[in-house]
Amino acid sequence: MKSEKTGTVWDLPRSMWRLVMAVWLALLVLVGAYWAQLYSAHQSALADTQQQVRLRAGQTAQALAYQTESNLRKLNFIVQHVGEHWQGQDDAQMRHVLRIAMDSVARGAILEVLIADAHGQVVFSSLQPPGRLLAPVSVVDRDFFQAHLGFNEPHLHIGIPGRQHIFGQWTGELSRPILDADGNLAYVIAASISAAHLAEAFQRVFPDPQDVVMLLDSEGRYLTRTHGLDQTMGQRVPTDRDFLRFPQLQSGVYEARAAVDGVMRYYAWQRIPNFPLVLSLGLGRDKVMAPLEQSLRMSHIHSLISTLLLLLAAGSITRLVLLRAVQQRNLEKTQLRLQQTLQALRDGLWHWEVDSGQMHWDALCHDMMGWPQGGLPTDYAQWCQLLHPDERVAVQAALECSDSSPQRLECRVRGHDGRWHWVELRGQMMRPGPDRGLQFMGTCSDISERVAAHQLRQALLEGSTAAIFLVTKERHILYANAQAHHLFAHPGQTLQGIPTSSLHVNSAHGVDLAPYYMQLHTQGRTRLKYPLRDVVGTVRWFDMQAVLSQPDDPDDIAVWTLTDITEGHHAAQELAAQHLRLVTLLEQFQAGVLLEDAHDQVVMANTGLCHLLALQATPAHLQGLAHVQLLEQIAPQRARWLSLPQHEPRHSLEVCDEVLGRHLWLQWLPIVHQGESLGQIWLLHDITERKLKEQELATLASTDVLTGLPNRRSFLSMLEQYLATSPTTRAGGAILALDVDHFKRVNDTWGHPVGDLVLKHVAQVVRQNLRESDYPGRLGGEEFAVLVRHTTIQEAVRLAERIRQTLADHPAPVGAAVPGGHVAVTISIGVAVLSGQESHTALAQADKALYQAKAMGRNRVCLAGEQALGAHPSPIQGEMPG
Repeated sequence: MKSEKTGTVWDLPRSMWRLVMAVWLALLVLVGAYWAQLYSAHQSALADTQQQVRLRAGQTAQALAYQTESNLRKLNFIVQHVGEHWQGQDDAQMRHVLRIAMDSVARGAILEVLIADAHGQVVFSSLQPPGRLLAPVSVVDRDFFQAHLGFNEPHLHIGIPGRQHIFGQWTGELSRPILDADGNLAYVIAASISAAHLAEAFQRVFPDPQDVVMLLDSEGRYLTRTHGLDQTMGQRVPTDRDFLRFPQLQSGVYEARAAVDGVMRYYAWQRIPNFPLVLSLGLGRDKVMAPLEQSLRMSHIHSLISTLLLLLAAGSITRLVLLRAVQQRNLEKTQLRLQQTLQALRDGLWHWEVDSGQMHWDALCHDMMGWPQGGLPTDYAQWCQLLHPDERVAVQAALECSDSSPQRLECRVRGHDGRWHWVELRGQMMRPGPDRGLQFMGTCSDISERVAAHQLRQALLEGSTAAIFLVTKERHILYANAQAHHLFAHPGQTLQGIPTSSLHVNSAHGVDLAPYYMQLHTQGRTRLKYPLRDVVGTVRWFDMQAVLSQPDDPDDIAVWTLTDITEGHHAAQELAAQHLRLVTLLEQFQAGVLLEDAHDQVVMANTGLCHLLALQATPAHLQGLAHVQLLEQIAPQRARWLSLPQHEPRHSLEVCDEVLGRHLWLQWLPIVHQGESLGQIWLLHDITERKLKEQELATLASTDVLTGLPNRRSFLSMLEQYLATSPTTRAGGAILALDVDHFKRVNDTWGHPVGDLVLKHVAQVVRQNLRESDYPGRLGGEEFAVLVRHTTIQEAVRLAERIRQTLADHPAPVGAAVPGGHVAVTISIGVAVLSGQESHTALAQADKALYQAKAMGRNRVCLAGEQALGAHPSPIQGEMPG
């Protein structure tokens, strides 16, 4: 790089080079620090957003998991108690019990309930019309039946889902075994659960296909999925999922792309307590992260362009500074006679003889315009050809039309090396003497540094990704950079002179911004986030910063810098929407929910919690309260329910609200992420209705529906309990086995409705002749039994004879179905002494005595081990036809 033959940049002093290197080093350090900070800020923004998404997903998955557990417990309860009613019940009674149980679940959740015997033959189906015989169907090869073979302990099994041709949809079976009195498998009861119904329940909370809720078994098989159900049912999730690889983990998060729809999601999974199932919630990554990532990419591009422009401008300035230094060094060696003047003016001298067209340049002018000594053209027309085309016409017009007034012209002149050099020509037209022609005399100044500084300022302002305004104290725009015009002005229009209020969304914004203008004038700076309307009418959000150019002068011009944060604002709104969905879910959740942070402060509560704890406050008033402050607003009895458990992975408690007459089930569990405690969640369920149904079902399970007497299971349980008492506390006893004589003839002759009336009459007579301590029961069909407690064998025999005689003397009233309205009834009774033997032995002894009474002609009482105590002919035998 050369300026003249007399010197080059390499001849500059070392101090000049050290200064240039120091400036460049400082510039590079600042640029590097800026990019490091920008990268760190972007990564922090991504990490914070991802963390918030994972945390919200984990909390939502946890809430859904416990809601699912509550539903499964209800289904398990239904299957268990319906199975308990199967033995000994007729079809109509069984369907009555089934309708009561299924009223407690949503319609369409259970598609079918079937019962198969120990050989796999279906003996009952809720789909079969009442009274119609079942076609032979075997389920021996079905998964839910095979799961109970070889096991003598009752347990709930969740079967492998499959597509049922009957329903035309995917179902899964919940099954339990029904054991006989010896603990062997007697039946298997199974309920078919609709996968589509489960999916629709989750879709009401997450309707967007970008979000998905999955219910999986312990081997990763799909039980349901909110979207893509037909494509996923029958499939498994990949085996590398943490809930398959690490069974000891209860929850977790991961990020994966779904093979079903190709959507990248953030997943949070939670094991269903007490069930071998996993609930997984996936939130669409693109929906949450794409706006923020697009904004960050554009920020990187704009910052890169700005950095390159800055470095190019700095390089150009450095080059100009070095050239200027070389030129200055050469000028110091020339024109000694003008040294003092030129040192003061730092200008070159030139003049133009208008009549001859000759031009004269001194050495400094040559140096400024990049020409060697004597190299500049002395002809006016030739010199004009060196002017830049953009300024040539204007300079010529100004020189040739000039009068005696001073002229000041800025222009570029092509140097000897082809580069453009910025100079300022100053002078005026004059006539030096009467005998001399008209001349233009003036000075020449090098303005390259000033132009370069202006260009650098323009590059920084016009190349900035932020909109920059200079605003007067009256709030009118003095200057706006290119980005500001791009955002707020149509092509060809200018923002200069317009009021800033024209950019506001509405007229009320001027009032809203008044406090910030006050802060600007009192403190010299202000900052806010606010929306403005761009040139096409779109509302954009900006991070707005303002400083006074002279902080000590409150009336000075303000510099406003506006950074577009629209995408980040929308991302924040999306996070707020996720929070709102969580709040909506909790409000719809059929339980009270209390969420506390790691400092035991209330983060969120729903209306159900306030209702169940009888709180007068709303959920919004509870937010921010410490746990102890919350307890102060609750009655002491209820406050004890919410005592914080210590060193427990989870805690559950069933409590009774005696004041309000409710039964509640309380659950507490900590929220832990990567070993760090994030707080805890309380779930409070109202199980009053379930308790009442349990009591109703328990009563049905222990009572014979037709006669109202205890059923076979209840009677055997009471007999075993009595026999298990210590002989020192038991004063003996006996067992009576009763059987109605010729009962089959009653049914065959008059029909089953008449037979039912006869059985009710027998049960009534038996009950009326017993003491308060005696315990009767219907063993099945026309067979009855009585546990006679704390009595002698003679008293037991007298009781049996009294029952036999009463029945023989009082025919059963059956109404108009039978001529005369009555049917004569007799009964045979076997009596066995209770002497410490097993219950089945005692019952077998009584049955044996009963068979002896039947063999001896019926209508009599027989004591086990002895002859009949009386012989009475059975009137039914003589009165019933054929």
